Amino acid sequence: MIQAKKTKLTKSALGIATAAMVAGGVALHGNKQKARDKESASQEKDDAPTRNQIQKNLTFGEYKEMLAPVTPYIMLELILNEGIKLDKSGKYCVPYKDSRGVWTIAFGVTTTSDGKKVSKNTKPIPIARAWDESIHFLETRETYFLMYCYDVGCENLHLDNAARMCAFASIFYNSGTKLMEEPDDKNHRERNETLRNLYKEYGDNITADMVRECFAKYPIVAPRSFGARAIAGASDKELADILGLYTVGGRGLWSRRWIEGQILMGNITPEDFLQLPEQSLYEFFRLMGEERSVFWLGKDQDTKINMETLNAFQEWIKNPVTHDGKTKFSGQTIGEMLAHMTPQILADFDGGKYELGDINHLYKRPNKKSMTDSLYFLANADFLAGDYASAAEKFETLATKNPGNAQIFNDLAATYNNMGEYERALTAIGHIIKDIKDKTAFAAAYYNAGVAREALGEYSKALINYNKAIENGNKSPRVPAAIKRVELNKNMASRGGGGARI
Repeated sequence: MIQAKKTKLTKSALGIATAAMVAGGVALHGNKQKARDKESASQEKDDAPTRNQIQKNLTFGEYKEMLAPVTPYIMLELILNEGIKLDKSGKYCVPYKDSRGVWTIAFGVTTTSDGKKVSKNTKPIPIARAWDESIHFLETRETYFLMYCYDVGCENLHLDNAARMCAFASIFYNSGTKLMEEPDDKNHRERNETLRNLYKEYGDNITADMVRECFAKYPIVAPRSFGARAIAGASDKELADILGLYTVGGRGLWSRRWIEGQILMGNITPEDFLQLPEQSLYEFFRLMGEERSVFWLGKDQDTKINMETLNAFQEWIKNPVTHDGKTKFSGQTIGEMLAHMTPQILADFDGGKYELGDINHLYKRPNKKSMTDSLYFLANADFLAGDYASAAEKFETLATKNPGNAQIFNDLAATYNNMGEYERALTAIGHIIKDIKDKTAFAAAYYNAGVAREALGEYSKALINYNKAIENGNKSPRVPAAIKRVELNKNMASRGGGGARI
């Protein structure tokens, strides 16, 4: 996936979309669950350092895989705040303008899975597909990538449990990195730009070492109050309190930030939100009088989260009523809504499956597609610097240690191509296609084969490989450009002329 400086070849020409972005929010545990949490707290504390250490060495793809179980929890606040608009039959989601005036469909979707912006003319989506459409939208935006970068880049930021993951997901979804650093700080802007470019190049295979290198080059020099405390490893309560500073610009932020703080402390957890009607959190905000002091006490650096409101919330959630304190909601609950769309989700909620799992399997998996080995990072660095001989030596060592890793052999093939070792490149590619048989690597492998065949003057074979790259999902504009170039060279060669300059 890296780009050589000399010939501008790439290890992979796969198109990579921007990273995942998810909404935040969850609900209340029962007393029995809290008791279980308390009993297991000491064991979790003992396990945390190992878990956190492993987590900070995962590739971004592995990090997302670890987070996948909590994604449904993270979606719930979005559903509760924004709701969903159905047609008269109740079977189709129709577009509507959200609280910010943005055209939306299903649960917070502003860009459909076919890549089109939602408008008033967007075709209705069957309610049975709403959940999947919303998951797709949330997981192809930036929130998880931002969380990953700060989690890896800041040693004391321990996003290693479901409560912290959900709270920080809500914070990053609603505010980006504005709570972590001053938005206009030069280091902040240049680091973000560099990280996004790395993601475009490496996709889910971006490594923790790459992120740490970027943070080392552009260190955090202008943290905001919340960011400074988070980076320093402040307690959940300290972070919850300081969230009260970030409620300027809309009264709805008073309750939203309050919810995030309670989630962060573990006082509000997922299950009971399923009993709430859609868009009901705004009614709770109105019920409480729409006063800042209901949610936040003090000001400036002395802000405190109002814990007394938690008791009112716990009582209200048992029997949610509208802001007049009497009228019950007529709409269906989130649980009832999900029952029509994805019954398995509800079964998993009931079974308590949505917790961060054991991530050791990600770290120790012997045949994973990406590498966390520091040697892999050094090999990539050599490649980017144009030191292909040194890169080849390191990739060869990695290939010997990981004979079933298609990514490494693709990297090795690209390195050989840049060295002019085309036959060796074809041998590496043959191992991917004939021995490893990892079809997810074929798009890059056939592209690399096309490069080698083209350089050898074997234009017919080069065309076959470039076309196979496209057939296997390679969407890079380099491939059709290469096809046109090879066709031109082939035609000129057949007429006895010299090849076109590459």
